[in-house]
Amino acid sequence: MWMRAWSIGCCGLALLAALGCSTESVGLVQGTVTLDDKPLSGAGISFVLSSGNVVAATSDGGGSFQIEVPTGDCKIGVTARSDDEMTGESAKKMTKGAPPPQPKNKIPPHYGDPESSGFKLKVISGVNNYPIALKSK
Repeated sequence: MWMRAWSIGCCGLALLAALGCSTESVGLVQGTVTLDDKPLSGAGISFVLSSGNVVAATSDGGGSFQIEVPTGDCKIGVTARSDDEMTGESAKKMTKGAPPPQPKNKIPPHYGDPESSGFKLKVISGVNNYPIALKSK
């Protein structure tokens, strides 16, 4: 009898291992990041969970993003840096061995701070549509 219980227990553990043992439920968060109503590619989107953990995504060429985020409340920060190549005067001003200039923000810096961005979401199981509309001014 104990052998049967032991076998059932082992099968149950194997099933849990096969299915994944995560007790944390997640939701799929998807949306589009826009700046002045135009899609913003290459934006970094950070979801700061109430636990303090961070989950991050990057928007694609059309400004779209999609990521699994644990359910619950989160604050969101968005960053976007210029990836322009250095040409002309800025290239002439560089001296040999000097560090390259830092990329410039494409968006106002307050969006990068989840505490001041104004973006919050209560993630639920399933699909969460969350468009992020940014303004340059």
